[in-house]
Amino acid sequence: MSTHHPAFPTGTAKGKAGWCVPARFARALAMLVLAAGLYGTPAFPVDKQASGGAAAEPQSESLWNRGTLTGSWAGVRTQLETAGIKLSVQEQSEVWANLTGGGRTGTAYDGLTTASLTVDLARTWGWTGMTFFVNAFQIHGRGPSTILVENQQLVSNIEATPSTKLYNLWIESQLLGDRLNIRIGQEGANDEMMLGPSAAPFLNSSLGFPDWLAQNLPSGGPNYPLATPMVRARLQVTDQWTLVGAAFNGDPAGPGPGDPQTRDRSGTAFRLQDPVLSFVELWYTVGQGAESRWLPGIYNVTDSAIRWPIPRAAASPVATAATMPSTASSARDCGGFLRRKSGVCQFSAW
Repeated sequence: MSTHHPAFPTGTAKGKAGWCVPARFARALAMLVLAAGLYGTPAFPVDKQASGGAAAEPQSESLWNRGTLTGSWAGVRTQLETAGIKLSVQEQSEVWANLTGGGRTGTAYDGLTTASLTVDLARTWGWTGMTFFVNAFQIHGRGPSTILVENQQLVSNIEATPSTKLYNLWIESQLLGDRLNIRIGQEGANDEMMLGPSAAPFLNSSLGFPDWLAQNLPSGGPNYPLATPMVRARLQVTDQWTLVGAAFNGDPAGPGPGDPQTRDRSGTAFRLQDPVLSFVELWYTVGQGAESRWLPGIYNVTDSAIRWPIPRAAASPVATAATMPSTASSARDCGGFLRRKSGVCQFSAW
């Protein structure tokens, strides 16, 4: 499916029930950040100069030289980050044109607004090596896959059913001199599993979370834009070898007809009762040192299992995970790409 960012056709408009809290949270967070950026109103005292005690005037900075579009918010952003709090809003907008072939020719627009909050708990609470992170999506537009191309492997890595939803919500801890990282909360498997850093710059979703896996997992699996409760441990064994293990709830939206993204429109299902989808990965990195003769890269070996048989997807003109209903686990096969072994659906990938 998609890295992210990471991916589904559009669906119905937003309903009124079941998503008010995360929608208001996302809007409030976005409005807070944008208002601070646009108006530059200080929420904290501006640092005083050591000599005269007068308020230090922030230096003007060219729009093209800023690290962020809205600058330092008259020094507020700098003070927040010094205290360990980082707010951000990112907008991704895409315009696509299908010139020939597919379902029909024409243009399409899709977009993704991401509001995020990162808190360094070592600075704010004195909890050494701990970080809190939360983000929310506002997905808008209709991507090219549904209205133009009608393909199974989605074109854009941000295509999804329009909605405002919570995505990541986790806390992590660094241990053993930062060699062991443990994360617990809610996340999509596509954030870290079965991915390579070199795929991040590309828009096409085929370079992210595998489409064949999303087609076979219930509700498309824990994959953008649906995240599930999870726990993940990452151990850096040596400078080149890293071992990663993660366990996710196996069905982010739960059983039901229609689009899974509509069933969990707010991203707050927090399902814990489904069978576990587990990952074990071994990463081997090369070319990381300045003196290395090799180009930078990562080799991944992945093994995963989910403890229920996964039904095959019904044939569909656009047979994406978003259009596949999540059914009961009474079926006896593991789908088209997974193998059945001792009652467990498994796959391996390099």
